[in-house]
Amino acid sequence: MVFGEFQFVELIYGFLGSFFGLLLALLTDNFIAKREEKRKINTVLEAIHSELLGIADLIDDEENEEEVAMISTFVWKSVISSDFFSTVLHSEKEKCFAILKIYNGIHAFTNLQEKYSQEVGCMAQVKNCILESIKEFDIMMQETKK
Repeated sequence: MVFGEFQFVELIYGFLGSFFGLLLALLTDNFIAKREEKRKINTVLEAIHSELLGIADLIDDEENEEEVAMISTFVWKSVISSDFFSTVLHSEKEKCFAILKIYNGIHAFTNLQEKYSQEVGCMAQVKNCILESIKEFDIMMQETKK
């Protein structure tokens, strides 16, 4: 249809082009945001994994069996205080439940160390449970890398 110099076809093409351009921009922005969030989640999980391996080395040290080891959970405390753990939990439920189990065991272990530093048998059970949980989490992280 032509009314003088104005053509409706050009108007329709203009609207369609604008619509698809806006849609493509929104989809691209969403894709980039999700990819960036996944990268942040992987960084947090790798930092926790590294901290847990360090803790495993510390409590697995058999030379200092009777000494109270100072266990630092700086990465864990940082993640919890930043409220990013809920995002990680939503994305990686199985790994987060394993992490929660491990850090609850570490908390129990440090409490036992403070109260019953003389009873090595009880602490050895908790220590073995923590080490097994860390090994399971390590296997999960290794499978993710493949």
